[in-house]
Amino acid sequence: PSLLPVAVTGVALGVSSQPEDWIGRWHADAKRGEGIPRLLAADLAVDRMTGKTQMRMRTYSDRIAELARRESWAGLHHFGVAGQGPLVSAVAAAELDLPLLLSFADGEVENALYTQPSELRTALRGASAFTAPSRSEVEMVKRFLAPPELSSVVVPALVVAQEAVATSELRLGPRPLLGCWGRLGRDSGLAVLLELADKLEASLALIGPFEKAEMYDLSSLIDRHRLSERIFRLGDLAGAQALSALRACDLAVFPMAGSGQTQYALDALAAGAQVIASAVGPLAEVEGLATVAPSGDWELAVREALGGWKAPLARWADAHSPPTVSSRWKEAYQAAGLCT
Repeated sequence: PSLLPVAVTGVALGVSSQPEDWIGRWHADAKRGEGIPRLLAADLAVDRMTGKTQMRMRTYSDRIAELARRESWAGLHHFGVAGQGPLVSAVAAAELDLPLLLSFADGEVENALYTQPSELRTALRGASAFTAPSRSEVEMVKRFLAPPELSSVVVPALVVAQEAVATSELRLGPRPLLGCWGRLGRDSGLAVLLELADKLEASLALIGPFEKAEMYDLSSLIDRHRLSERIFRLGDLAGAQALSALRACDLAVFPMAGSGQTQYALDALAAGAQVIASAVGPLAEVEGLATVAPSGDWELAVREALGGWKAPLARWADAHSPPTVSSRWKEAYQAAGLCT
């Protein structure tokens, strides 16, 4: 919120299992930050029996509109487009006759195209402007989802350089040591990492939690790997610890960084780690970053990166700094009519 040009009231949406919450209930959720209320809503048993399991969406829109009138909001900003939240905000904005800004978060453009195109087309028709983290993602939204006349602004991911992160000593196995950080699963390109370990005779440092639904299968895949004794699951380390571990690796590899891993890759780069990533989303536009096309040769690219290539931090850090991100948010709010 400190980067936004106006004061905001944060609201989170939640699903309740209590039938009495069908009319909506505000709940103070400490996990989501000080002063951020969570709106809980439930479908009735009869709704579920008759297939009307989205009646709570109407409840969300009504309660948000009620809060907006009470607090005299000047407009709505919906951040994150997963699920039907954008449609909820679009309906509320239409009822209130207020401007609406829709913002795509990291990795959401690609996912939205495959999972919820019709819902987003409807929500974007009710928006005043939209944002995405990169030029290529803005163009994808314009081509497939947004009305031609809808205003758009690129708001890059915020990255605060952490040059002071201490480098740990990782004595995990034979070099080279490749690291990866994030939520580990198919979407993080784990198959690519395992193949690289096999071809390069490399060790792997896997940092972060495994996707719960995939944990058993992925663990079994690692255990059966030819070099399983060189694959180390370090768990869900805190941010500074994870960055320290990545700096100790010979190379931090993000094979599918467009699937929600962009922020991890940018933070690793800002912390001074050697990074190579898939050339998708915002990472395709980072000047000087070693990238690989989605259909490219990862083995060749990693071999070249291990040969001593260095990413010049100064070339891209300013584009993701707080002043730059703040100015882009102001531009987006002005485009949507949320401020002057």
